[in-house]
Amino acid sequence: MSLASWVPKPMSLVRALAIIVLAAVPIALTWFFLEKQTALAVYRGLTLMVAAITQVGVAQQVAIAVVGGIGAAVATAFENTTPVVLTIVAMACLVQWVFNQWSVAVAAQLPAMVAAFSATDPGRPWQQGLATVAGALIAVGAAAVVKLHGTPRPADRWVAARHAVALAVGSMALLLINRAAGFPHGNWGLLAFCLVFVPLAGHTTAKVRDRVIGTTVGAIVAASIAAVAPPVVCFALAAVCGVLAVTYATMSDRYVQFISFLTPTILLIYGAYRPPLQVIGLAGERVGLTILGGLLALALTIWFVRPHKAQPNPPA
Repeated sequence: MSLASWVPKPMSLVRALAIIVLAAVPIALTWFFLEKQTALAVYRGLTLMVAAITQVGVAQQVAIAVVGGIGAAVATAFENTTPVVLTIVAMACLVQWVFNQWSVAVAAQLPAMVAAFSATDPGRPWQQGLATVAGALIAVGAAAVVKLHGTPRPADRWVAARHAVALAVGSMALLLINRAAGFPHGNWGLLAFCLVFVPLAGHTTAKVRDRVIGTTVGAIVAASIAAVAPPVVCFALAAVCGVLAVTYATMSDRYVQFISFLTPTILLIYGAYRPPLQVIGLAGERVGLTILGGLLALALTIWFVRPHKAQPNPPA
């Protein structure tokens, strides 16, 4: 990996700034006029579309937004009813059979997003669902404004079907582990699993490696800073890291860089007002859950996906 790969392209940086501005305003307004949970739903809808806006057309993006909204509403309605939540998460995984035929991992974080909504205030399911759709459509609009396009990477339908079943098995297993162990941020492991487990064996291995490296590097840097720096410095650095994370997210060949800046963005915000030992524990939890999700993805790749020959260019 060359040093040049860590230099963001100017146009990608401009696009990232535009996307952040277009996305931050509705999130801030929702937080101010409605509530934190609804603002988080808008944010989750936005992040759901990260892969879609770089891989598929507008009509397919809207379809993914609607499915995300339905999943959010249903998961919120049933909150912590474990059997129902497991069923909803499994259904979100099986939807990937269709989505992966459009483009690999185009809505990869949908199962983890649905699981997160299962721990949301159960009183406003349709508000959560509509906010999720709104956030997703904001991302679609922002991508159109900055003219962000991509190339679809469709998977064979039977490979996509095997992957969907394996995704459901892994997601339900991680959800049960999280609930049994009571991890404070257990969804981090599920999210990592969903994002690295793609229907092509060689690609999953590469993404697991890159995500573990990026998360570990980012966590060490973030914990070192957050443990000693005042909150204002943590928030300022988190903003810089956030811009760079979005920049690399729009560049299909910079996954390690994306994760290396995404991790400190999150940890610097979480750790700004926490004592050093808690910050270190938070970083360790992030790395540990990422490794757990990655190992499960590798195991399921051997079990379900190995017979398919990987294509030469891995998906973003």
